[in-house]
Amino acid sequence: MDLRVEIFYVVSKSKLPKGMSFPLKRSEFDSAMSTIAYDGIRFVYFNLGQRSSGKSILMHCDAKCIILYAVPSAERQRIGEALLNEGFPKLRRWLENIGKTETARMMKHYFGMRWVDGRLVVHAE
Repeated sequence: MDLRVEIFYVVSKSKLPKGMSFPLKRSEFDSAMSTIAYDGIRFVYFNLGQRSSGKSILMHCDAKCIILYAVPSAERQRIGEALLNEGFPKLRRWLENIGKTETARMMKHYFGMRWVDGRLVVHAE
């Protein structure tokens, strides 16, 4: 059974330089988010990220905001698949878990994904 959650968030998308792409299209992102039973996200930003020493920040979020960072276009498909197949299931569990916590504690939570040496690394607090 496919249960989709109605989503309500404001999206801001940066213009990217040649050779950079977002790892997920807006429709892919929205589809993945619609499967998460958490309605606290209010802002989503698609931004140009920073890369250093073979590590790219792909996404980070707190209880109200998600920022998805651009990646080199040549790596877009591989990173996008990793986000959908590995990252979003972990993000789903994390968001649904913080949705059960007290409101005062929600802003102390952090979730991040990086691309390190060709693999997805997730950090959650």
